Amino acid sequence: MKNRGFSLIELIVVMAIAVILLAIGIPMYASWSKKTQVKKDIYNIYSLLNDARVKAFTMKTNCAVSCSSSNELKLTCGNKLVSVINTKTRFGHRFQLGSDNMTFGIDGSANIVGTIYSLELKNKPATCISVSRLRIAVGEWDGDNCNVEE
Repeated sequence: MKNRGFSLIELIVVMAIAVILLAIGIPMYASWSKKTQVKKDIYNIYSLLNDARVKAFTMKTNCAVSCSSSNELKLTCGNKLVSVINTKTRFGHRFQLGSDNMTFGIDGSANIVGTIYSLELKNKPATCISVSRLRIAVGEWDGDNCNVEE
C-alpha cells in the first residue's frame, strides 16, 4: 500500500521557506506602510491649508490653521472652528515669528508663513509642506529646510 501525503521533512522545508519569506517581507511592508501613512497625512494637511486659503478668500475673513499638538491641526475662520484633523504621523512646524498659527488674510494670501514637516521620516518625498505668501507646496524635508521642486 502506498502512502499519499507529505513526509515530515517536506513539511518542515515548506515551513522554513515560508518563515524566510515572512522574515524578509514583514519589515518591507512595515516600511512601506509608514511611508504611505506619512504621505497620506501630508496631503490631508495640504488640503486643510488650501481649504483655509479658499475659505479666507471666499468668506472675506481671516482664517488660521493652528498646530496645538504634534498630530492635531485646527482650521478656524473668524471665531468659528471649521475643521480639525488628527494625523497618525507626528509633525513639527516652523512658522514665522515663532507662532503656532499659520494665518490667511481676506485676499487668500498667507500672513504668517512657514513649514510643517514629518518628525518620523526624513529625506523622503512628500515629507513637508512649505507655505509662502502665495503658494502652498509639498516637498522633501532635509532636517532644516523643505525642498520644493519649482
